[in-house]
Amino acid sequence: MTEHHRINEQICVSPVLVFDQNDERLGILATSDALDRARRAGLDLIEVESDQRQPICRIMDYGKFAYEKKRKASGH
Repeated sequence: MTEHHRINEQICVSPVLVFDQNDERLGILATSDALDRARRAGLDLIEVESDQRQPICRIMDYGKFAYEKKRKASGH
């Protein structure tokens, strides 16, 4: 089963718990504010945990995130 992660405008829930590209907890933010921060950093907002009361999002490069997930899934 493939995990699907919502990114950027696909994230419709607000607020979200946000971590930045350095794994620093930014706290609970409105999704629009989190998306603005991601854009200013030239990165994406990725929903990594949707099963929580507050979805958890990370600010990072989606291409890198997808590559790492694929690599871990293949056992490397």
